[in-house]
Amino acid sequence: SGLGARIRALSAITTRSTLVIAGFVAGVTGALVGVSMLAAGAVQAQKAFQQHEAVLRAVTGSTTLAGVEFQFALEQSKRLGLQLETTTAQYAQLAATTQGTVLQGEQTREIFLGIAEAAAALNLPFERTQRAFNAVSQMVSKTVVQQEELRGQLAEAIPGAVQLAAKALDVNTSQLAD
Repeated sequence: SGLGARIRALSAITTRSTLVIAGFVAGVTGALVGVSMLAAGAVQAQKAFQQHEAVLRAVTGSTTLAGVEFQFALEQSKRLGLQLETTTAQYAQLAATTQGTVLQGEQTREIFLGIAEAAAALNLPFERTQRAFNAVSQMVSKTVVQQEELRGQLAEAIPGAVQLAAKALDVNTSQLAD
């Protein structure tokens, strides 16, 4: 039975070695999958940033000015702790919407900062921040502030938006409704 004991011992050693090797292979495989997912995410983010820069190039008519505007959006996003990709997209969309209006340029930056700072201060989720930017973009596109966008979209996304709009226009909220 000494031979049987040796065979059982050898079998146990082989089983443990197989488990260790399998665990190692699984760990390496998991690491490789993680690295490839990270690389794919980086490529996707880079493509998105290139799209946002292209929009800003079309808006500004200059690669240099587009770079300045893109850098502004990046810096504000970092400063406020907002998602880089979505914040730059929102700024590019707003800049495109205000192009050719009296809100083009510095006023666009002020509008963007007002919404972005409110979103950061209120710790708004991405979806509500997106709704706020969409509401403002719709208002600018229509050139008329309608109650639908102001009360139905912007105020739902950012608490107190109606009062802030009234204050900015130097009217009360009931006058704003007229």
